[in-house]
Amino acid sequence: MPFISVIVPVYNTSKRLNNCIDSLIGQSLKDIEIILVDDGSTDDSGAICDKYAETDTRVRVIHKANAGQGLARNDAIDIAKGDYIAFVDSDDYLDLECYEKVKDRLLETGADICSFGYMQHNSDGRICYKVNVYDRVFDSDQIRDEFIFHFFGDETDDSELSGVFACMSVYKRSIIEDNHIRFHSERVILSEDAVFNLDYCKYISKAVTMSDCFYHYWISDNSFTMVYSPERLQKAADFTVILKEYAEYYNVAHQVTARISRLLWVIVMESVRKLGAKIHTEGYVYVYKEIKALCSNVTVVGNLRAIDRDKIGSKQRMLAFFMEHKLINCVILLGMIRAKLGR
Repeated sequence: MPFISVIVPVYNTSKRLNNCIDSLIGQSLKDIEIILVDDGSTDDSGAICDKYAETDTRVRVIHKANAGQGLARNDAIDIAKGDYIAFVDSDDYLDLECYEKVKDRLLETGADICSFGYMQHNSDGRICYKVNVYDRVFDSDQIRDEFIFHFFGDETDDSELSGVFACMSVYKRSIIEDNHIRFHSERVILSEDAVFNLDYCKYISKAVTMSDCFYHYWISDNSFTMVYSPERLQKAADFTVILKEYAEYYNVAHQVTARISRLLWVIVMESVRKLGAKIHTEGYVYVYKEIKALCSNVTVVGNLRAIDRDKIGSKQRMLAFFMEHKLINCVILLGMIRAKLGR
């Protein structure tokens, strides 16, 4: 039985897929299995997966109709044999000593989950972000009172574990199986990772973190997050409702309210900027209609009232004021300015 089953959903990532799989094949920890889930790829990704399976018995391949990353991960969980389960996106890669060091940390502490850091790379390979993670052990109540907070979103004055989710964590398979924890579809829920982690943390007694930034994440210029999407905004609004339910379950609503509000606020600001950029292509009428709908969204309006104005900058306070009072043209103007500045 392998120590870790590494699950890799694959969809049309042939340009970076070899680099990803090589970083797994080359791990200093040899006691792993690698499950590649070809999620209906239309490029050479499926063939690349099969080629690795032919040359390394630790590689297993699932070919399936496209259904999204979350459900692809579930298919792999169903057949995984490792004591622990890890996830990697098929266009990213890992440092070669990652899982050996994680194994040592898990065995040393007896933890149910181990999370570690990551670096973001832009399209030309330069590092543009490196997360803050500290070497820590979280026991019992500390899991609820500290560790799970980052799953509810980031705080302006606390960047530790920011963005550390499924791909930067290793989980005990028995906990996943015994409690039938699975991913939701990302086509339905904004962050299936956060929900998976919040479900998983219901059943654990110890979590550990490592300061090492083992995971290398590529930011794609073609990412859907770069394009304005009313559906994404609505999913974000719906997701805040889901997070509030988990906050009630964990009895941490007061501690995480600002994080949940910030999560939606960041996407609202992105939407305003992207709409500001569309004024020249889609026209004033289209942008006015979308901004008006944004300012009238019940969840967005409630979120605006919950934002701690003392913790955001003057320009953000101005935007919040304009939106709260439905000063549509002022919001459009700020969106155009933000689009021109690129932020």
